[in-house]
Amino acid sequence: SCAEGETYIGTTQDVCVEANKSNIENTVNADACTTDDDCSSGKWCANHSTEANFCKEYAAASAPCEGFTLPEYMELCNSETHYCYKPKSCVIPDEAGTCEMKDTHRLKIGDCCSSGEDCESESCAEGETYIGTTQDVCVEANKSNIENTVNADACTTDDDCSSGKWCANHSTEANFCKDYAAANASCEGFTLSEDMEYCDSDVHYCYKPGSCVLPDAAGTCESKDTHRSKVGDCCSSGEDCES
Repeated sequence: SCAEGETYIGTTQDVCVEANKSNIENTVNADACTTDDDCSSGKWCANHSTEANFCKEYAAASAPCEGFTLPEYMELCNSETHYCYKPKSCVIPDEAGTCEMKDTHRLKIGDCCSSGEDCESESCAEGETYIGTTQDVCVEANKSNIENTVNADACTTDDDCSSGKWCANHSTEANFCKDYAAANASCEGFTLSEDMEYCDSDVHYCYKPGSCVLPDAAGTCESKDTHRSKVGDCCSSGEDCES
């Protein structure tokens, strides 16, 4: 069911709602709390802008986390097992990250960093970010990130690329073949053309639940055959919605 309802920032847009019920009528259904210790395992004590604090489940693996939003919609990773991977934090601090395994996942070349221990390359140094500014980013060992160039095949259209890739534009260099974003990865967020991420439309679509509120915010790649929009998500037709 897709109908006029309340978005997560309080505006009115077409969103997925419970069948025959306005989303505005939905309220937080959770236990009140004061600290995390008041919540059961796997939950934390979240603030609410208009109601009492409540126990909320930690974000799942690969789910968005720590993006700027109302306090009741904030998503945190379980720090015992995951951390919030925010590769653009030194450029866009308020952009959401994704929950990744703290024991196995490390930052990639070009990601914002605070120490070499954060990086796969074990080297964090002053380098060029994806928008051309200079910040501390993960770089190749003993090599400035500014010296790194796109290492990919040139292309004109998607047909020039091998299976699993598409022809991406570049702001300063030739177009190049780029891998489609993986399942649960970020997609279609506002960024430089070479850093744009697309889902493979044969198997996934870019799930952007806040598209009617923040059109430029990134979504996540979800299965087109099994995933549908949830109650409160922006939508264009009832076919998009679980309800």
